[in-house]
Amino acid sequence: MKLEMLVARAKYYEKTQKAIAKKLEISESKFSDWKAGKTKPTPFEIFRIAEMARLEPEKTFYDVMSEIDKDNEKYWCAQRESNPRPSASEVVSVVKLFCNFMLIIQANLQHRHIEHNLNVHTS
Repeated sequence: MKLEMLVARAKYYEKTQKAIAKKLEISESKFSDWKAGKTKPTPFEIFRIAEMARLEPEKTFYDVMSEIDKDNEKYWCAQRESNPRPSASEVVSVVKLFCNFMLIIQANLQHRHIEHNLNVHTS
């Protein structure tokens, strides 16, 4: 993804470039510097703009870096491919496992609480 497209998408959600700059705590002139190739955004700025654009930050970071750092384009593409994101079903499985684990802990704590109360009342 081109940096210019990323900023345009973030602008769609944030309404103005000024609003994006404010959230990034940068001056608006930085956008023109990026466009002119005078400077490059930091990884943090790319991640934050991706979040504002409602895109997956890590993948967007690699896409933007492969566009603005042509000397290392192969590296950025390889990094993007070697860091696959989990599928939705994998995320759901992990969340279900975590919820079941929490239910077991909660049941165990309730059981201990009941045993404690029985011991207190029978003593």
